[in-house]
Amino acid sequence: MTRDIARLQWHAELTAETLAIFIRFWLTNHVASPDSQGQAAQAIGRERWERFVETLARRMETGSRLEMEIDRIGENKRNS
Repeated sequence: MTRDIARLQWHAELTAETLAIFIRFWLTNHVASPDSQGQAAQAIGRERWERFVETLARRMETGSRLEMEIDRIGENKRNS
């Protein structure tokens, strides 16, 4: 049970760090659109959101998780 709790804590920390990095990246790189380009920017935003949701759904269905990628990279570094 202790191992399960530690693993849940690790996942929560991973989620928080991932979100923090994304937010920092988004805030750093997001430029406000002039009013004349508002509708075009909204259309692009909707398209990006739909692609994100589709990608997320696919990853959740296939079991491909960030944790696996992190573990694989860590294993490759240990073996180098």
